[in-house]
Amino acid sequence: MTPGPRMIRAVEALANDYLAARDGLKLSMEQEERIRQEVASFKKDLWKKEAVLIGMFNEISLKRRHGLLSREEYRNANQVTGGIEADELGRMLQAITALQAILTPVQKEAFVSYRRPQMSLEMPEGFNTRLGLMAITRWVEVYGEHRQALGLSEAQTVSFRSALEEARREILRIGNDIEISRMEAYDLLKEPIIDTEKTREAMERTAQLEGIFFPKLSEVSRKLEGILTPPQRTKLAEIRKESPRGSAAGPFTAAGEESRSFLDQAEKLSLSRPQIEKLVALETAAIRHARLDEAQLKIERLELEDRLRRGASDEAIAEQIERIIQLVADIEKDRLVTRVSGLKILDESQRVALRVSSAE
Repeated sequence: MTPGPRMIRAVEALANDYLAARDGLKLSMEQEERIRQEVASFKKDLWKKEAVLIGMFNEISLKRRHGLLSREEYRNANQVTGGIEADELGRMLQAITALQAILTPVQKEAFVSYRRPQMSLEMPEGFNTRLGLMAITRWVEVYGEHRQALGLSEAQTVSFRSALEEARREILRIGNDIEISRMEAYDLLKEPIIDTEKTREAMERTAQLEGIFFPKLSEVSRKLEGILTPPQRTKLAEIRKESPRGSAAGPFTAAGEESRSFLDQAEKLSLSRPQIEKLVALETAAIRHARLDEAQLKIERLELEDRLRRGASDEAIAEQIERIIQLVADIEKDRLVTRVSGLKILDESQRVALRVSSAE
């Protein structure tokens, strides 16, 4: 979904290849330690950036699902996430440069014979394509199940189908171009000596394609929306508010209903629009906080592994374990506080319905 995990794998692969070739390269213990420390530092930085990025994606998804995402908010989020992804790219290239600088010229030359250039043959993720097709699904519903409710004319129906077919072609075409560009960029990271500037240029080309892709989705939505009359657009907004799509477990997950949150039971609980808005606001704040906590937990666990590997004192190891235990407790406490806050938004009859549902 996000570039961070792939970037981490690329840096780890380079570091692991260095360490696997330690005998042939005649790496010193100091060099090995510097390699491990650089990877650890990089992972910590990326985890923090990814926490913000994923939190924003989760927030956008939740608001869109409940009809609360404005176009302005979506545009702003795209700008922020684009900036974070650019930061991640810069940090990855910085880590690669630092790792390569650890080797001497003689070791680099020896590594060329050890690490032959490779080609990416892994299955493409197709994230952009899936996202694009998901984005037009809500308009396919207009063409299909909402056609009669909206009173679409024959001309509107034909226009919708034509526009959807064109959008599908464009999404598949640009999505495939992005995947090809991304694979070619990551091939460069498998070279024995990585040219960071060449890699940056290749990845920026991918980003440029993505810069075309996401505005295209907005353009498609505007075009399809333009086919409807003002009364039909008003009616469609009402339909979407009454039947929000999708589900996702969150801080409001009820006991015995692990995969369903309060928001996912909006219809069953007869949640009012103001209640939905309050729950969405509460859950988006909880999501942002939770993603950061999860990143910090990974960082603390990595620190524990490092202390164990280096043979730190029992006191230092116990101190780190205590930090992890406390963080886990804080995460669970935050989850409970958020759930209680969510329950307060419900009225008594809704809380009773929730208890009955949990007992079934």
